[in-house]
Amino acid sequence: MPTAATEPSDTATRLYDVGQLRAIERQALSAEPDGTLMQRAGAATAALAATLVKPADGPLLVFAGPGNNGGDALDAAARLCEGGYRVSVVLLADATRLPADASAALQRAQDSRLAFVELAETKGGWALAIDGLFGIGLTRAPEGEFRAAIERINALGCPVLAIDVPSGLDADTGTRVGNGIAVRADSTLTFIGNKPGLHTAEGRDHAGRVHVNSLGIGAPLFGEPRAMLCTPALFAHVLAARPHASHKGSYGDLTVIGGAAGMGGAVLLAARMGALAGAGRVFAAFAGAVPAFDPVHPELMCRDAHAVELAAGAAVAGPGLGMSRDAADLVARALASALPL
Repeated sequence: MPTAATEPSDTATRLYDVGQLRAIERQALSAEPDGTLMQRAGAATAALAATLVKPADGPLLVFAGPGNNGGDALDAAARLCEGGYRVSVVLLADATRLPADASAALQRAQDSRLAFVELAETKGGWALAIDGLFGIGLTRAPEGEFRAAIERINALGCPVLAIDVPSGLDADTGTRVGNGIAVRADSTLTFIGNKPGLHTAEGRDHAGRVHVNSLGIGAPLFGEPRAMLCTPALFAHVLAARPHASHKGSYGDLTVIGGAAGMGGAVLLAARMGALAGAGRVFAAFAGAVPAFDPVHPELMCRDAHAVELAAGAAVAGPGLGMSRDAADLVARALASALPL
């Protein structure tokens, strides 16, 4: 049975959109007994919750919605109750209309010792709240009792764990669905594959720390990801150890062109990053006044952008350059060079 531990780095950094995830899920469901993926999701959620709080820390509050995300939450709630936690559940769903797997999870929760409570009974005193209102299928802004539930979650003042995606957040874009309301979580346990929306736009503010659990779905079902998260591992091949008998001239030149009046900091930021990323000699070329040196990284060489040589290495044109005629001329000069730009 999978646990809530974060999957290997290549799984966590591969980002899949909702369409891809739906296709992967359909294939996995066809190969597994009914309820298997939901039970794995519930187990993973309970396992992660157990790393965040202990039974002695206080009661847990679980919000379960009308779909399979709610089923995941109900399964997790039952497991946590069996593990010695005091658990209360707010069920915002018609029990007679739940999907089959979620209905089975509800029965398991009803057979446990957890308490079902109304939203009005949930004002405070919780050690952890678990958001299982909506998953990746939400298409309009939460309204009515769902909006009220999200408002309550965000006002509880305790840590919040979101299941799959924070309710109200678009899993593809990271925006709030319908420009509505979304849960602000401290942690998100996302299933099958990582989602772009957890790492872009408002997603970073709403998702908190993201954990990925593939629910035991094998790698052959995963196609090429939509995108990848940038991590140091992606650039390890260009960060090889350097010989002692080398110097900055051994690692190529970088010229950064920009810095019109009042915007010189942009050139310095880009030039500093170029040096830290491994460039050898780095020239910070200013369209405006040229400082004598960079006091933070004095190894950078400050130059006049109109006179700097563009004969070797690579160039970056634009940081703080502005929209003037002079800026256009400097861009044209860079484009006329033979340098990678």
